Amino acid sequence: MKSVFTSVKRVLLMLTLLSTASMMYAGAGFWDENSATVNFSVGSKTVKKSGEGEISLGTVTSLKFSSFTTNTWKSEGGNICNGEFHYAVYKKGSSASSWKTVSSTYKTGDGTNQTWGNDNVNADLLTGLDKGDCVFEFYITHNGNDNQSNCDKEYTLNNGGPNYKITFNNNSTSGDCDVQAKGAS
Repeated sequence: MKSVFTSVKRVLLMLTLLSTASMMYAGAGFWDENSATVNFSVGSKTVKKSGEGEISLGTVTSLKFSSFTTNTWKSEGGNICNGEFHYAVYKKGSSASSWKTVSSTYKTGDGTNQTWGNDNVNADLLTGLDKGDCVFEFYITHNGNDNQSNCDKEYTLNNGGPNYKITFNNNSTSGDCDVQAKGAS
């Protein structure tokens, strides 16, 4: 009888260890700090920028935030539910006074690696902005959890804390002008 009881205890211990191990590997999040790509229309050019620290677009006479994508992952037991792109545009040397939010939707994935984004942003970034050096600052959030049934945890992609910043010099006029880009490609 004692050996049966010992065997049952061993089986229960093994099952507990296995379930704990599978829970430890459940999770979700972003691939890394370079998981975001932001697309701009600079005059007639499309410019793609990813999280590479502070980036300059040079001098622009027209600038639209056209789309973005983010790369996320989830384990077999994890979940990513939705996302948002948060951005502000302001004069360099000051700080963001208001933030705008754009929804992110699921685009594609293979079960664990997923791409989210929005292809239809088309926000004119120069409207109401004074001429001079400016900043496009952004961060991205996704809701999810370490288990498939919840979406109550927020994952943030923000350059490790100070948010991503893309600088440019606003030289817009009232006419329909093209870009005089120094750093755009």
